Amino acid sequence: MDMNEMPTLAAPFIAESFVRQAALNAVSPVVAALLGGLIVTLISQRVQNHRAEILRQQELQRSERERRAQISLGLMKTAFSFYTRLIELTRVEHHDGEKSVHLGDLPQQYQTFRIDARVLEEEIRVYLADAAARWLWHGAVDMLSARYYRLAHKSERLEGLIATLAEHPDDHEIPESVRILFPCAEELRWDHRETFHNTVMKRFELMLTQAINLVVHDLAEPFAVDPVFLRPGRGSRLRDPENEKSLQAILGEAKESTG
Repeated sequence: MDMNEMPTLAAPFIAESFVRQAALNAVSPVVAALLGGLIVTLISQRVQNHRAEILRQQELQRSERERRAQISLGLMKTAFSFYTRLIELTRVEHHDGEKSVHLGDLPQQYQTFRIDARVLEEEIRVYLADAAARWLWHGAVDMLSARYYRLAHKSERLEGLIATLAEHPDDHEIPESVRILFPCAEELRWDHRETFHNTVMKRFELMLTQAINLVVHDLAEPFAVDPVFLRPGRGSRLRDPENEKSLQAILGEAKESTG
């Protein structure tokens, strides 16, 4: 081959290489822009997803707080709706004698109270899945029921209720932290009205306070957070100097039992 023909033969290859390089040079910024845009989009989408997840978690927490607040208000409203009328009549009984007590519509109020209380117990079981809170509320309802029976059914019905309540301290279905708060059979002797009253009312106040604190704050200790209930013992106590046991003594015994 004549050496003079080499440049002529190489020219097409050089031209093709030049065109390819030019094409690459032209396409590279486009590809880079596309890739850059894709990366920015992915990063932006990830940031948005993270922000959306944070907002979703905040909404869930807000909904949880609202639900707990509504349940706690339900506990207080249900308990006090019956407690107020019950205390009024027990004070009449205490100061004026049993014959002065006229139940009026108290039996109907009691039936409403028990139905509402059962619904709330189921709400705690379904929405909070907190066995301690559920049993604390159950115990508070039991204590008010015992006081009502002492006022309205001083008969075999009261004896039967007391026998059932006396089994709770040994019922292992109940969390130990709650079990120790139930009064034993000896503490539920109903032949001494003031002692019986003060025992069940103190336990009612203690159990209700702990139930509400668990629902609202996840803390059972009644004095660990801002009060969510009247000061225990104020307003419900009947004077009985010979047989008084303070709420602090009850709490101390409970702590010693679990310690």
